[in-house]
Order: sequence, then C-alpha cells, then structure tokens
Amino acid sequence: MYKTLGMALGWLLLSLPQAADVSAKHHGIKPFVHDQYTSRDDKVLVLEFTASDCSYCLVLEEEVLRPYLLSGDLHDKMRLRSVEAHGTSANYAFNDGKLLTGKQLGEHYGVRYTPTLVFLDSNGRQLAEPLHGVSNLEFYGYYLTQRVNEAYANLTELANAN
Repeated sequence: MYKTLGMALGWLLLSLPQAADVSAKHHGIKPFVHDQYTSRDDKVLVLEFTASDCSYCLVLEEEVLRPYLLSGDLHDKMRLRSVEAHGTSANYAFNDGKLLTGKQLGEHYGVRYTPTLVFLDSNGRQLAEPLHGVSNLEFYGYYLTQRVNEAYANLTELANAN
C-alpha cells in the first residue's frame, strides 16, 4: 500500500509545473486594470490573486479557469482578472481613485496565500466569500460556479435597491 501511495505521490509531484516554468509562461489571465471595469458594469469582477512562483495558480488556470473562459460558461455574469499578490507597484484602484499595490489590495481582502479568488462589484465591495487555495481541482469548477452565482445574485439585488 505504501509503495502504491508513494508512486502516486511521486507522479503527482512530477506532474505539477516547476516554479521556473510558472514564471516563464506567465498565467494568461488578463491583469486587473480598473479603467477597463466601469461602475456601470453589470458583471461580477472576479480577481484572481496570483504569484509568479505559484505552481498551484498555474494548475488552477490551466485546469479550471481557462476552460471556463473558453466555454463561455458564466461569461454573462463575470469578468476574470488577475492581480500579482506580492506586487509592489501601485496599479490598482476602484472608484475612490486611491491606488493600491497588489499586496495592499490582497491585505484588504484578507488574501494570505495564492491562488485566492475574490468576488467584487465595480466599487470593490465583496459580493461572496473568497475561494482560498486549491483543495480539489475536480470540484473547483462547482465551487466557482456557486460563488459567481451567489455574487451575481447579490450584485443584482444591490442594483435593484438603487
């Protein structure tokens, strides 16, 4: 039993991308630029907090996020953008105009590790609980769909209240 478990673990570790591969490929999800996301947008902004040396981020993007984007599922409800979680350049702002670094933005939303997905409206208000880390790739798509639908319902409710 231990031999089989050891072989399975070894295969899993070998199948994960190495850190050097991750930074060389970059992640492929568009970076978050507030100018492209207006306050009149009726979609949930899903920010993926990532890091250049995060092999789990690359696996999540290749196995779940990119296929979701390509399939068009939830396209009418969400925009997916990335944020460099350890970034030190002040590149991110919401409607208040205050520029934040990726690190500051992550701290604001309680991001402690990557990958983390947060679900926001155009003002930066959180619409659903974040998805922290990757515990099970097989169910991640389900969890993502659940959170996007919850966030979209909350966004719609906020819009109807105004």
